[in-house]
Amino acid sequence: MANRRITDAGARPLAAGLFRAYEAGMARSLPSPARPDALAGLLLAGGRSSRMGRDKALIEWRGETLLDRARRTLCEAGADQVFVLGRPELADGLADVEPGAGPARAVTAAAGALRVRGWVRFLAIPVDMPLMTAPALARLAAQAGSAVYDGWPLPLYLTRITMARLENVHSVKDLAAASGATRLPSPEERLFANVNTPGDLTAL
Repeated sequence: MANRRITDAGARPLAAGLFRAYEAGMARSLPSPARPDALAGLLLAGGRSSRMGRDKALIEWRGETLLDRARRTLCEAGADQVFVLGRPELADGLADVEPGAGPARAVTAAAGALRVRGWVRFLAIPVDMPLMTAPALARLAAQAGSAVYDGWPLPLYLTRITMARLENVHSVKDLAAASGATRLPSPEERLFANVNTPGDLTAL
């Protein structure tokens, strides 16, 4: 199941002042980057998993959970530190700006808070894309500016972004456009398969 099906249908506008206050409050507990060009991995794991019937992040596949697999893939792609969005109970987890507001809000809020601490490069992937490879992610992160693969909203590389342009984006499919991302030729389609249902997992 392709990730172009990811939507933010339940997203609601969040007042700009509240959004910025959330970023500032979150930033106080975040680490600063070890070097100026450090890459922050943003792992989207706060979904409800309603179609799966159980927590997708904790599903085991090929000897590891989808969460651990995505975290490892980000690190292999060059992420200096991974932040798991929507999982404040984890040591590397961050709370969503507004639970249920969707992945676009989660990414923009986390990126905004991390920018306060000095991070300027972000690579976002969903937890339920287990076939995505480190080389494909590294190709995005090697671009001079924000980048995405043509036809797919995620994974998404963000850098040199103006947060004011992203503040009112409520759909993940519009996030790349709002960030001015370059669209790169897409690798094979199977890499973008989402695991949303038990059938999707079986089909991998």
